[in-house]
Amino acid sequence: MLLQGFVFIPCFVVAVLLAKGLPDSLIYSVIAWLSAVIAALAGAILGVLAIGYWQLVPIDPHTGNDLVLSGVVHVVMAFVLSPLLIMYVRRKARKQAESLRIKILE
Repeated sequence: MLLQGFVFIPCFVVAVLLAKGLPDSLIYSVIAWLSAVIAALAGAILGVLAIGYWQLVPIDPHTGNDLVLSGVVHVVMAFVLSPLLIMYVRRKARKQAESLRIKILE
C-alpha cells in the first residue's frame, strides 16, 4: 500500500497539472503522459528505497524481489492509466469552458 502511494500520487498529480496547464493538442498530451510515467517510475524507485533503506518493513531477499516486481507493475499501470486521466481532465476542462462560453453569450 505504501508503494502505491509513492507511485500513484506523483503520477496523477503530474498528469492532472500538465493536462490542465498545457494547450489541447496531441504533442502536449504525449508530453503530459510521458511526464506522468516518469513520475510513476520515480515514485516506484523512491518507494522501494524508502521501504528497503529505512526498514519500514523487514525485508528478506524474496520480499525485496516482490517489492521490485510490485514497483514494475505499478509503473506499468500508471503507463496505462495516465493517458486516461489526461483525457478525462481535458474533456472536463473543455466542457467547463464550453458551459462558461454559453453563459457569457446569454
